[in-house]
Amino acid sequence: NGIAAAVSEADTPSNAKDDWSAVDFLNKSGPYTWPLVVMSYVYVRRDITTQIQDQTSRGLLEAFLRALYKPEYFGQCEALGFTKVPISISEMAIKGIDDDVNWEYTEGANMWSFEDDMTLKKIGQGQFVISEKRRSLAGQSIAEIAGIETELEKDVSFLLDGFHRIVEGLHDEYNINHEKNFGPFDADHHIEMDDNNKQVQAALVLAALSFTLWLCVIVGFFIKKCILRV
Repeated sequence: NGIAAAVSEADTPSNAKDDWSAVDFLNKSGPYTWPLVVMSYVYVRRDITTQIQDQTSRGLLEAFLRALYKPEYFGQCEALGFTKVPISISEMAIKGIDDDVNWEYTEGANMWSFEDDMTLKKIGQGQFVISEKRRSLAGQSIAEIAGIETELEKDVSFLLDGFHRIVEGLHDEYNINHEKNFGPFDADHHIEMDDNNKQVQAALVLAALSFTLWLCVIVGFFIKKCILRV
C-alpha cells in the first residue's frame, strides 16, 4: 500500500543500532506512495540491565518488543488503521532485539514465551506465558457487555417492529372508519405511513410508556413513604 511504499523508498539504516534521526518518509517517489508518512519508534537502551535490574521485567519488555512484529498481535493494530513495516525492517528489528541488547538472563533465555495458534496444553497456563487464548476478567466483562449490547439492539429492533405493526393497524382502522362514515379520503388528505412517520409514532408510544412507568414508580414511592410509612 501507499504507506509501505513510502517506507520502501526511504533510505533506512541497515542495522537497528545505527542512527535513525535522518530517516524521512515524506514525499517519496512512486505512483501509489502516500506523501505524508510517519513511523512509530521504540528506543531501547542496549545496556538495559543498568536500567531494569529485575530480569522478569526485562524479559517482559523483550516479549513486548517481539510482539510488535508478530501478526497475531499486530493484527489488532491493523484494525485501528496502522500498517506493519516492510519485512526487511521487521527482520532488522528482530535481529536488533536478538543481538544488540544485553538482556542477561540467569538461565540464559527469556522466561517469557508466547502461546499463539497452537494450543500448549498445561504449558499455556504458565505464569510467564503470554497467550492470545487467555482472557482476563476485565476482557471477559467487556466481551459480555458487547454481547449484552447486541441482545439489546435485537430487543429494541423487535419492539420497534411491534410498535410499527400496532401503529399501522391503528392507521388502517382509522382510514376504514373514516371511509365508512365520511367517504373515501381525497388525495390531499389521505395519510401515508412512511418510515419517518412510523419512527415518530413508535417514539411517541415509547415515550408514553416510559412516562407511565415513571409515574407508577413515583406513586408507589409516595404510597410506601407517606401512607404505609415503610
